[in-house]
Amino acid sequence: MVVSAAEADMGPVGRWMVAAVGLGAATAWAGKKPTGDVPPPEVQGAYQAYGAVAKTYSDTYRAANVYGLDEKMWALCDGSAFQPRIDALKADLSKAEARLMEASKVVNTAATSGDLAAMNAATAALQADTAGLTPFVSGVAALRSELDTAAANQPKTIALSTLAKTDGTRLQCLFATAGWKKEGAAVGGMSMSGYLYENFDVAQGAKVLNVYVIKPNASAGAGGASPKDVVSRATPDTAFRYDAASNTYVEIRPGDNATPADAKALMAQVITP
Repeated sequence: MVVSAAEADMGPVGRWMVAAVGLGAATAWAGKKPTGDVPPPEVQGAYQAYGAVAKTYSDTYRAANVYGLDEKMWALCDGSAFQPRIDALKADLSKAEARLMEASKVVNTAATSGDLAAMNAATAALQADTAGLTPFVSGVAALRSELDTAAANQPKTIALSTLAKTDGTRLQCLFATAGWKKEGAAVGGMSMSGYLYENFDVAQGAKVLNVYVIKPNASAGAGGASPKDVVSRATPDTAFRYDAASNTYVEIRPGDNATPADAKALMAQVITP
């Protein structure tokens, strides 16, 4: 019999399981010695029983799809509050995987020595542990529901007065929620004269707009314009808002296939005075 390096590490019983369970075929014992590649029928039966229980156990925690929660959290403009609970569920998943690995190790060892009692005990224990996965599965389902609700209720507007404390990436996400998103567009930023200048492109169909924000920042240097300076240069076509109290300025500039009217409409849709 030709075996891979990985199968060689399994021992004869493990190799038999690959053939019988993985390939769906088992070779008759045919009077071979217990040291052969095929175990006695009673060991085969116990191994198959364990395999069925192990599959149910594994399928149960895999079906919960705890890693799918990450994608839902990342889709939120600010889902950081959910991170600790997702991490806790991932830790529970790791424990379940370790429990299955330990049970498999016990069964492999017991099968090699023909210890049916130990094999059956390990199988029964894992079967009982399957019921113990219920809180984990329920926890994943509950958090998934909360993330879906958070996505449905995600704010689609932001107050001008809060822009000074809003990260550019989160602001970009808000525009995406409003239906304006340009794939691959990054938030550009530069600090000077005590201000942070941020900008990013957004798109809807063929129309492209650029969002430009100036807000206070404890930075050194000189040469940058203040929000008040920029406001003084605005024209009737400029789509902008300025908050004197927070010393913050935001402007939406028309790009490809977009007009000043598009910029003003989006400003009214997303940035509230």
